[in-house]
Amino acid sequence: MAQTPNQLAIASACFQCMDERTLLLIQVYLLNQILAGGGTGTGTSGTFAGTGSPQGVQVGSPGNTYLDTSGNHFWAKATGTSTNTGWVLLIN
Repeated sequence: MAQTPNQLAIASACFQCMDERTLLLIQVYLLNQILAGGGTGTGTSGTFAGTGSPQGVQVGSPGNTYLDTSGNHFWAKATGTSTNTGWVLLIN
């Protein structure tokens, strides 16, 4: 189920309070999801990976996620089905 931008903002605040070990475990999990889907978002995870922000670049739908491998930033798609906008930064 897709989350609203407000729900994603609340989730982002939760991530900012996590310790480094917990964030590392989340990153490992997400990388496994990316590898399982080939990094294309077409797998069951809907997780993409790339360099830089997905905003205006990566096409996705609400519920998809994106890992910026150049800065370890984590994004979630909040709005816009099959568009390249509507990404919300969760982990900066």
